[in-house]
Amino acid sequence: MPDVAKKAVLDLSKKKFYVDGEEFPWLITDPGPTLTQSLGYPLALMTLTLLADTVEVIPESNTNPKE
Repeated sequence: MPDVAKKAVLDLSKKKFYVDGEEFPWLITDPGPTLTQSLGYPLALMTLTLLADTVEVIPESNTNPKE
C-alpha cells in the first residue's frame, strides 16, 4: 500500500498545490481541490479533478478470460 502524504499545501494566493514540499505538476480544474475533515477520521480528505488527454482503465481482474 502506498504511503499517505505527510503534508498537502493549497496556496490560494499563488494558485499552487504542493504535496510533501513538491509542487503538483499537472493542471487541476476550477474551482480546485475540495477539502473535507471527517468527524472521527484522523486524516483530512482532499478531492481534485485532474485533466488528462486520455485515460486507460485496467480492471482489477480479467472478467472475460481467454479460453
